[in-house]
Amino acid sequence: MRTALEQGAQAHGFEADLWTLERVGAVVTRETGVMLSKASVWRLLADRPTRMESAAARAAGGRAGAAPERTPMGTNSDDIDD
Repeated sequence: MRTALEQGAQAHGFEADLWTLERVGAVVTRETGVMLSKASVWRLLADRPTRMESAAARAAGGRAGAAPERTPMGTNSDDIDD
């Protein structure tokens, strides 16, 4: 599924290159024959490594192309004590 999502939504016949939970679910069904609820699609995306975090954020309604903020050391900025 990672490869299919990395190809972008337009590569799967959607007009805009934006992933939504519904679109990810449709591609999962098309590729595997398994129908997932929106919650299951969210969990599928949330369980992916960092490269898929922006896809999960977009599917949840975040900014297109948005990725979690990271410090130069690769830790989440919320984890740093002031």
